[in-house]
Amino acid sequence: MSIALTSKAKPLINGECLRQAPIMFEATAILLQSLLNRFVKPAEFKKKKDVDLANLDLEGADNLLTFHHAVDIGIAAELELKQELPKKKLTSCTKFTSEFRNDCLVFLKKMGQQIQERSPLKYPAAKAISCLSPSIIYHHTKKAVIRMKSLLIIMLENKIIDEETVENCRREFSTLCDSVTSSSSDLGSLFLKWTEEIPLDKFFIQVKLSRTCATLINPNVLKNAVRFGNGGKKTTDMY
Repeated sequence: MSIALTSKAKPLINGECLRQAPIMFEATAILLQSLLNRFVKPAEFKKKKDVDLANLDLEGADNLLTFHHAVDIGIAAELELKQELPKKKLTSCTKFTSEFRNDCLVFLKKMGQQIQERSPLKYPAAKAISCLSPSIIYHHTKKAVIRMKSLLIIMLENKIIDEETVENCRREFSTLCDSVTSSSSDLGSLFLKWTEEIPLDKFFIQVKLSRTCATLINPNVLKNAVRFGNGGKKTTDMY
């Protein structure tokens, strides 16, 4: 079965991972969407927001496709199953196929549940920090501004940064977003060309992110935001 998962998982506490924390929310959402799309009923899947996917009941039969034919086990697995059947002297190919597909469904469910259990989609801080993702800034500028406000509230409430820094960050970030979307600025093309292979700290140096806003991607600052970021609030409180 072919399911694209990262091959180099690192602890969140790792400084390198913390520097890339702003892309974690969207990356996890895409991963979970791709996985659940294989075995969750479209009617249940498409109406869910990212944060709802992290809480979707994967044991409830009403939410799942049947393993007999609808579950997407992948092209490679389909081909392998087709090639394997003639090699086996089976009294019932139908039974073998059903058991194989059911095993695939069980595997997909377990994988989905493990991602849900560890999912950053559940945490307000992870969603708020995504405001610093170049992709969000470029493609969803209003969303980035709203999430930046949420991030600054989390940091101020937990005394990670002071009031003056909060106001400076908010103002300078709004200016950055305006520049990215301005037709007279070259910043937009830099944000458009950004890929996940480019470390965020190096990218923001390249685009000359203000010193105040740059403090937000400091690993120690991000670690504290992640640690204290729940604050008793639900992720649905943020856009």
